[in-house]
Amino acid sequence: PHLQCLLVDFCFKDDADVINTVAGLICGILISHFIIDGKPVVLLDGNQPGLGKTLLARVIGIVLDGNDPRLIHYTMDDEELQKRICATLRGAGQTQLVIDNAKVKAGSAIDSPVIEANSMAAEISLRILGKSENYTRPNDLIWYVTMNSTKASADLISRGLPIRMLYEGDPKNRDFDRRNPLRYAREHRWEILGELAGMVVRWVQLG
Repeated sequence: PHLQCLLVDFCFKDDADVINTVAGLICGILISHFIIDGKPVVLLDGNQPGLGKTLLARVIGIVLDGNDPRLIHYTMDDEELQKRICATLRGAGQTQLVIDNAKVKAGSAIDSPVIEANSMAAEISLRILGKSENYTRPNDLIWYVTMNSTKASADLISRGLPIRMLYEGDPKNRDFDRRNPLRYAREHRWEILGELAGMVVRWVQLG
């Protein structure tokens, strides 16, 4: 009931997008199983701004980590993006890496070697700004990229878990039934984690 209440007011495009959101959450609580074998990059896409894509990523971060994740603003400059990712990982104890508001030139696609290489690797290795050494850590992270009707490279799509949002009309007219999803995630975090773990237990019981 708490997971349903948390997600019910997000404007998911289809049932598959709700399922993929739950899949991302379950992947997060079982992250130790996906370091070597790898896991998908979550591609949060909407048909317009203001639908709650970044909000959903923040909510997931609070559920899984107990903290609001620091956001990384996307840039097409891959070297600069690597610096931003490295600085975020070194400065915050979070397992959700949110690369926010990916925008590209008209007709082009998101094509980031640093995302494609590191999101799938068992170990992340990034050059530390101003030093001749790398920052390395196990890839115990869920990677998110948020975007609005933006194309992604074939490699990114083949490695992606799509979560699509759709709303026709002015998104300012939407509300969350006077609930703040961030506050709800904080207040009911343990119950939500229990519900997710219960799904895993049930699947194991069913073989």
